[in-house]
Amino acid sequence: MSGDLIRGASQIAVVKVLSAFIGLASTIILARLLVPDDFGLIAIAMSLIAIITALSDMSLSNALVQLEELEDEHYDTAFTLGFIRALLTALIIALLAAPIASFYNDERLYKIMLTFAAGALVTGFENPKMSLFIRRLNFRPSLIATLSERFGGFVIAAVTAYIFRSYWALVFSFIGGQFLRFAVGYFFIRYRPKFSLSKISDILGFSIWMTFGSWAQTFNWRSEPLILGYFVPMASLGYYGMAGRVTKMATTEITAPVGQVLFPAFSRMQDEPDRMRAAYKKALSSLTAIAFPTAIGLAVLAEPVTRFVLSEKWLPIIPLLQLMCVISLFKTMEKVVPIAMATGNTRALFGRDLRTLFIRMPLLLAGIFLGQHLGWGILIGALLGRGTAAMINTIWNMQLIAKITPITIVDHLKAFWRPLLASAIMAIAVHNLRYLPLFDSLHIASRIFIWSSAGALIYALVLGISWVLCKRPDGLENTLLELTTSLPARFAARRSSLTDEGK
Repeated sequence: MSGDLIRGASQIAVVKVLSAFIGLASTIILARLLVPDDFGLIAIAMSLIAIITALSDMSLSNALVQLEELEDEHYDTAFTLGFIRALLTALIIALLAAPIASFYNDERLYKIMLTFAAGALVTGFENPKMSLFIRRLNFRPSLIATLSERFGGFVIAAVTAYIFRSYWALVFSFIGGQFLRFAVGYFFIRYRPKFSLSKISDILGFSIWMTFGSWAQTFNWRSEPLILGYFVPMASLGYYGMAGRVTKMATTEITAPVGQVLFPAFSRMQDEPDRMRAAYKKALSSLTAIAFPTAIGLAVLAEPVTRFVLSEKWLPIIPLLQLMCVISLFKTMEKVVPIAMATGNTRALFGRDLRTLFIRMPLLLAGIFLGQHLGWGILIGALLGRGTAAMINTIWNMQLIAKITPITIVDHLKAFWRPLLASAIMAIAVHNLRYLPLFDSLHIASRIFIWSSAGALIYALVLGISWVLCKRPDGLENTLLELTTSLPARFAARRSSLTDEGK
């Protein structure tokens, strides 16, 4: 079992890295071929569709994975429910097309919403038997489907954007990716759909709290563009969305592989609280040691990175990008979701999702109001409100973890104070380096490389010194040290093995 989990985690990590590169390439190409107005327009449509889709979510795949005994009727029931869900989703999206276009006073939204409604029907034909692979801890087919969706969407977007220079590139990218995912599912395993609801009680009786939590989370994060789109022009919303997109790639994407394996890892330790506490602290220390310098470094180099990677037309995102990078730090300071799931506290997780929603929405609206009336700007005000909510919810999540496990708030602070200190010193040093005249004659790419390399060196030095002074606590440093010291032995063993084979 442990070998399967390690193999699965490795596969997830590889796909995440490839997806990150695809996302980066897509962002660079589309940012240069399209205009901010295009991204703002699609952000509204995509946010609304995400909310509608989440509200009709029934965790069908998760139910098939978790049920102990499965019959063909279970798959037929899951397919039927998925088809009904897709049909209702498409109908709701189509009915909302005209009101949404009228509300935002943009007729382009009408055609976009109708196109997305047609695309939503594709999800109703997905192969429910793909869950068989997950049950066997074989993640490869699912990951290939995900990668096909991402890469196919990227190709469609790039070609369409190059030819038409239109927001339709983003629309066709999303729908084309969904179609590819559907096709790959039937390539891996045969299944002839039948309409049946004979096992509906088994399917719908699963994970009700997780479904409710998914609703709250989706509305919490996806409603932001819908709210901001009422107050700001589409181009401004496009800047906001692009800043979020870049921040996500630089922070969430690089730590996602680690985060995804925490739940199965913690599940194996739920009866060993001391071991879980030590594993959590090490995981949190490792995550923050990677995420903190990346986010803070991007905030410091936001201007040259934006100018070089995205082009001059995206320079207005710089203050938004810097604020979002700082706010992203809070998301890595605690990991309540894998802990709550591993210990069976999904109801507490739903309460967390509701609380996050009720804190974040009022503060977001308050930030918009203050930004509008105090001269900060609506988008900056919204981010200040969002940041305040993130800080409050992070502390509250730490308290929740302390309630359901022996992991205290002090444990959290001990896990990330050294990466935070090292990142702050790195930021000050790189900020001062940027204004030295000796770099003025260099190409912008060379300057970014030199500043990034200097920052990485300073960060590693400070983090290493603090690690030694603190008597080498368990964390990323230990893992890297063990890996480095074991390499010669591994090479020797590999060389010996090849020599024996040659004989």
